Amino acid sequence: MTANVGSKCGVPAIQPTFPVARIVGGNAARPGSWPWQAYLLRYGSFHCGGNLIHPLWVLTAAHCVEDEQSPSEYNVILGKYNKSAYITDPTEQRLAVSQIISHNEYSPYPANKDLALLKLAQPVTLNQYVWPVCLVSGPGDDPPEGTSCVITGWGNTQGTGNDDVLKQARVPLVSNDKCDNAPALAGKITEFMMCAGHYDSGGRDTCQGDSGGPLVCSAGGRWTLYGVTSWGEGCAQPTYPGVYARVSSMLGWLHQTMDNN
Repeated sequence: MTANVGSKCGVPAIQPTFPVARIVGGNAARPGSWPWQAYLLRYGSFHCGGNLIHPLWVLTAAHCVEDEQSPSEYNVILGKYNKSAYITDPTEQRLAVSQIISHNEYSPYPANKDLALLKLAQPVTLNQYVWPVCLVSGPGDDPPEGTSCVITGWGNTQGTGNDDVLKQARVPLVSNDKCDNAPALAGKITEFMMCAGHYDSGGRDTCQGDSGGPLVCSAGGRWTLYGVTSWGEGCAQPTYPGVYARVSSMLGWLHQTMDNN
């Protein structure tokens, strides 16, 4: 499962840095500090984020790859920092996708069990800019409400200076009960989802994350993937947390799929 990685998943060689000032909507990430962040292209254009969990496997959201019979439509770039069409980062590795496997019980409205695995045509070369994130250790093994976690991506942001580079933002986890009571989300939150965001103040949310991208939390210097950016109502609005696919609830499917393919 974690060939060539050993126990060092989730430990970036280049440590992320967080400015003291809280910039609304997040801030530019340090290049290379989120080395599992994947950049998914469809027909050559940016389409979604993703997460390197193994040299051959990227985890993304099922709603990003609903045309799973056509893996040739997609490419994955690892080691990317700047999404400008005029800049190719020297750290980039671009790979074809050989297989797309969405969760067999994925349903789109609202997105439930919203996970898909992309098998790369060849393994990535692991280095300080391309490195897998850790997977949660077991079902239900999620941090408590209020834990400060991080979302990353190239999504829509205002006021961050440079909209082409990878962004990061800290977001606290919100309990499913509280999330399900949010007016726009009422009755839509299932055990296969988790929520994060500034419930009372808004300001940082999946606007600057991308569908399919990571919600990671740190413990003991190691970053673990707990959520995959899925959906939300509005953008960084109070009482509208972002909704993420809960990785721990679908671990069995994840491991079985990778082992069988």
